[in-house]
Amino acid sequence: MNILAINTAFDYLGICIVSDDMLLANYYSKCKKRSSKIIFQALDELFQNLKMAIQQMDLIVTATGPGSYTGVRIGMTAAKTLAMVNHKPLIGINSLQVLASLMSSPTCDAFLNCHAKEVFHARFIRDNGQLTQQTDIGLKSLDAVSESEEYPAIFYSIATNSLTIKNPPVSAMLQYPVPDAYMLSLLGKQQYEISGAPPLSAIQPLYIKQDA
Repeated sequence: MNILAINTAFDYLGICIVSDDMLLANYYSKCKKRSSKIIFQALDELFQNLKMAIQQMDLIVTATGPGSYTGVRIGMTAAKTLAMVNHKPLIGINSLQVLASLMSSPTCDAFLNCHAKEVFHARFIRDNGQLTQQTDIGLKSLDAVSESEEYPAIFYSIATNSLTIKNPPVSAMLQYPVPDAYMLSLLGKQQYEISGAPPLSAIQPLYIKQDA
């Protein structure tokens, strides 16, 4: 299976191409708000270097957020356009699931900073290699990160492009160093094999609002 994955939910442009579980190309650029200007150029260069074409892809995977408001829309628009024009199935994966996939622990809390005082949060479990989300994504105060002591936790800061691991140390828990498009492709393939692809209209940006 040939897979194209696009991740612009964080403060970088991530693109990868995988063929039969082999990583062929993995593009990672800290481009902040320039993703819209370079995403199609980067895609063209990757395909040209591999002597492949978008028509050869069997699946496209995109990040649905939460994360960078502009970034999510750029990546999802590009992925949807490519899927629609080339009649390819599209899978959407949320950002916290990508973060949790970096961890090897059976249970994991994933946090992603929203702004100075709030973070997105969800809990995940891993059983026989299958990562399952146990709670809805919600907003919590930043203090909740330090209060999460029951399970290992991973925190990603968009502002500093950095990961922090709690309980236990990084060396025991982190199995992949960055939430890039490659991890997105693995999750997308897994979901596609289990449940297939939803209609394109069902894949929408994931924006979480604080309850009034």
